[in-house]
Amino acid sequence: MSDPAATLDSRVEDLLRKLTLEEKAALLAGADGWTTVAIPRVGLPSIRMADGPNGYRSTQSEPSTAFPVGVAMGATWNPARVREAAAAMAREARASGVNILLGPNINIQRTPLGGRNFETYSEDPVLSGELALAFVEGVQGEGVGVSVKHFAANNQEHERLRGSSNVSERALREIYFPAFEKAVKQGDAWTVMAAYNRVNGIHASEHPWLLNQVLKREWGFGGVVISDWGATHSSAAVAAGLDMEMPGPAMHFGQRLVEAVGDGAVPSGAVDEAARRMLRLILRALHAGGQAEINTERHARIARSVAEEAVVLLKNDGILPLGAGRLGTIAVIGPNADEPIIQGSGSAHVIPFREVTPLDGLRALLGDRAALVHAPGTDNEPQVPLIDRRMLSPDRERTQQGLMATYYGNADFEGPAVREAVEPYLHKFGFHDAAAPIGRGAFSVRWQGWLWPERGGDYDFIVECSHRSDTWAEIRIDGVPVAGRSTEQEAFAHFEVVRMKRGKGRVRLEAGRAYRIEIDYSTRSDLMRIFKVGARKPAGTIEDAVAAASGADIALVFVGVSRSTDGEGFDRPDMELWGDQNALVEAVAAANPNIVVILQNGAPVTMPWLDKARALMTAWLPGQEGGHAVARVLAGEVNPSGRLPHTMPRRLEDNPTFVHYPGGRDAEYGEGVFVGYRYYDKAKIEPLFPFGFGLSYTTFGYAVPRGPEAVRQGDTFTVSVDVTNLGDRPGQEVVQLYIEQAAPTEARPLRELKGFRKVALAPGETRTVDFTVTPRDLSFYDVHLPGWRAEPGRFAAHFGGSSRDLPARHDFDLIEHAPEASSAA
Repeated sequence: MSDPAATLDSRVEDLLRKLTLEEKAALLAGADGWTTVAIPRVGLPSIRMADGPNGYRSTQSEPSTAFPVGVAMGATWNPARVREAAAAMAREARASGVNILLGPNINIQRTPLGGRNFETYSEDPVLSGELALAFVEGVQGEGVGVSVKHFAANNQEHERLRGSSNVSERALREIYFPAFEKAVKQGDAWTVMAAYNRVNGIHASEHPWLLNQVLKREWGFGGVVISDWGATHSSAAVAAGLDMEMPGPAMHFGQRLVEAVGDGAVPSGAVDEAARRMLRLILRALHAGGQAEINTERHARIARSVAEEAVVLLKNDGILPLGAGRLGTIAVIGPNADEPIIQGSGSAHVIPFREVTPLDGLRALLGDRAALVHAPGTDNEPQVPLIDRRMLSPDRERTQQGLMATYYGNADFEGPAVREAVEPYLHKFGFHDAAAPIGRGAFSVRWQGWLWPERGGDYDFIVECSHRSDTWAEIRIDGVPVAGRSTEQEAFAHFEVVRMKRGKGRVRLEAGRAYRIEIDYSTRSDLMRIFKVGARKPAGTIEDAVAAASGADIALVFVGVSRSTDGEGFDRPDMELWGDQNALVEAVAAANPNIVVILQNGAPVTMPWLDKARALMTAWLPGQEGGHAVARVLAGEVNPSGRLPHTMPRRLEDNPTFVHYPGGRDAEYGEGVFVGYRYYDKAKIEPLFPFGFGLSYTTFGYAVPRGPEAVRQGDTFTVSVDVTNLGDRPGQEVVQLYIEQAAPTEARPLRELKGFRKVALAPGETRTVDFTVTPRDLSFYDVHLPGWRAEPGRFAAHFGGSSRDLPARHDFDLIEHAPEASSAA
């Protein structure tokens, strides 16, 4: 390779001169699903990528720390906390030889039904942008690159591979672009991922206005534009600004790109520019410094601290915190009470190195201070979920969780084992390179051990693998095939992209008895090495839950989404809690008035029982340490400081997208800039809980704010407010700044978030919080200029704890900036 002492740019140019057209074209597509193409002739190695919005997702299905999901990070309103978590994810990536982490997902939460809302931060571009910048700084500060995704207007899963997001330029500039702009211009993001969808009829991955004009020219993006996996549609995309086709091997780039250059369909200069960017990325990644660390207690503590700050207390009549001393009997009820509902499904799914349920957390924290009585009450899984690792052991003594996996270097389970290990998590997005290297094709795995049913009754089993005829899987219990190639199978599409088959079956099991279990997986292919084993336990009954609640001093009810209700590749059908969860809450409330409801959700849900709950909190999908975090907030060891990153409407019909979503092949963004709270304020619709809302175990007061009485166009200025902790507990307040224009000539939101600060205050402490207001903060995007424009007139700066609770206000005038007088000739 070129002289390591030379500057990065000179080394890139030196390498670029040495490459042939064929080598440049090869460099612009992946070698496989996760690595770039190496060019040994010039000493250029490959680099590796992996998914990573809420934790490093191993491409070999190895465990890593599962952090809270994006919406939970959004609920912290704390860039410092997000930066800390992102740095930990980068260290875990480095420990696994990964150079690029595919995240953060910073698309705006436009509709409550978006399937990937749980992955994203907020409905607001300012909150999303600040957290995006923190994530980029955290990851890249450890020498790992990010891929900010999905550019652009990728806000629903419905028709995600071919649908068009039809949206005005003003809405793009004001709502859907700003977080990307901040990550690029201030964070120097190494890569940006182009979305699957079309934008105004043109695929985002070959959209010259998006990629060349806005991203590269206007924002000065110097990194690599990567396609979402399978989102490249033509060789001409390189001229439109797409630099890299993923996954590999090449379909539209590579040799087809060479031919397109030869035919004159693609200019050679476009290939040179994309190759230049790729070389710069690879050299940057190879020579970046940073620490390597994975699955440590330090990272677990960081994950827990994020989960704690994410918890939003939505209602409390004084029943919380639970208090010190003896607590009597606590009924721990609900389908999520003792299930690890810690993340959504899809490419953001991390294999956690441990999982803590709320019941685990309560047991660990409360010890003998309370008698805990557990009753699930109902099931909330539309699909058969991943098999619970706690049901499995490799030996009769149950010394470990999971099964003993034996890998063979052929598809027939023959010869000596090439790898043996206990594996607790039977969900694979790829297998161990040492046992199943890409390029060799055939291999097989047999998992063996014992199955321990928690409850007696009918158990549903599934096993999923590639649809290919040369790949199969099977589950056997006590030697009898239960699910797989010998039973009923159905076809389905994973992420709407990968063709799969699912074997399923049902068997009656007895509680307390040990069953011998064997699971086989065999393939002769390098493709689609995705594998999953699922098991549905018999659900509890609402009657059991009522009985538990009736004899308790307090009932904690854990409801919400499941492993299969929030995920990539599908949107939610409605805002309802699945199954009988609402009926469960109603029945428990009737049996015990001291009811606290804890939601685990990735997006808003309806709550018809809200007036019957004495307290309500949302814990989101809180990562592997979520059970500890929830317990500590309930017990008062942590004062809740999370705030809603989106509006919670009373009903789906109140949402601004209701008349537009889903829109068939065309998603019409008819609400324009009136997304989230901007619409509820303008339409005077009272939400269930407003954007930015969250309670504390203390209260905060705001003094009269300070700022200039008049500001000239183009000037930057400061506004300030004093905030005091009025209670007797330490707490954190999220001080929010909203700007309002009194009489705009264009349709504008009533108020818009323009800044926020999370401040920790001791009892009685007062702190001054300063905000810098820029000309952009007062502007809207005028498509007729085109550009940003701030109209002279009366403005107000509002300060408070949510978009609907703004007790402090400072008015000021924006004065037209008079042009400088020119001297006479």
